[in-house]
Amino acid sequence: MLEDMEGEMHVFKAKDEGYLKLLRGNAVPKTLTVKICAPVILLKNIGNGLFNGMRGKVHSISKENLPIIDFHGRMITVSPVRFDVFDAQQQKSLASRRQIPLMLAFALTVHRAQGQTIEKLEIDCYSFFAPGQMGVAVGRARDKTGLCIRNFNKKAANLKHPQCVYDFYDNVEQF
Repeated sequence: MLEDMEGEMHVFKAKDEGYLKLLRGNAVPKTLTVKICAPVILLKNIGNGLFNGMRGKVHSISKENLPIIDFHGRMITVSPVRFDVFDAQQQKSLASRRQIPLMLAFALTVHRAQGQTIEKLEIDCYSFFAPGQMGVAVGRARDKTGLCIRNFNKKAANLKHPQCVYDFYDNVEQF
């Protein structure tokens, strides 16, 4: 998708330290490549109301070669931050990655989209496997005019919770 966008590619390479094998599979990319107008998602709380999961678009690149992101009308220069693989028993960092805390966000998982309101939303029901996924996904849409559902099937819509969930709610006392 990024390749289909017009404009120059901007590449940000991480600086890794420690036991590098521990950084494999890390959600924070070793190399982040963006273009102007590319959708991105923040991977860490960075203060000033900017939180993990917040979506934005690349607005420009600063003179310091840092991405300036449009977060709902707020232009924020995003600097690299440190992500640690921490060993609680040893009370120390075993590996770290210093990178711009962004990831491309052409698509989101239902889990990642939880709690967000999305203006234009396309939901692919093909791989739904758990009760409530479809309801959570549809509930992210601001309204039905911006909602498109693909691969709808009744099985995805009718996934049932285990009986113990219904029993729990039947036995909860009213406040």
